[in-house]
Amino acid sequence: MSILNLIRNPDADERTQLRRINICLNVCKDLYGNSNIYSTGQCKDCLCFVKYKVKYKNEQCPRMYW
Repeated sequence: MSILNLIRNPDADERTQLRRINICLNVCKDLYGNSNIYSTGQCKDCLCFVKYKVKYKNEQCPRMYW
């Protein structure tokens, strides 16, 4: 996640945010079929905090799901 997003206001609409978080929680799995999100809320691939990353429309999933 870009460091610049920490000083900008979120710009993805609520529908986009919900769609993205749903993909992260329900579709994205590790090799064993487990959630690809740590208990801290971080993505296992890029270590971003998912609940913040989904708020910015210029961000992308490292697995290209969104």
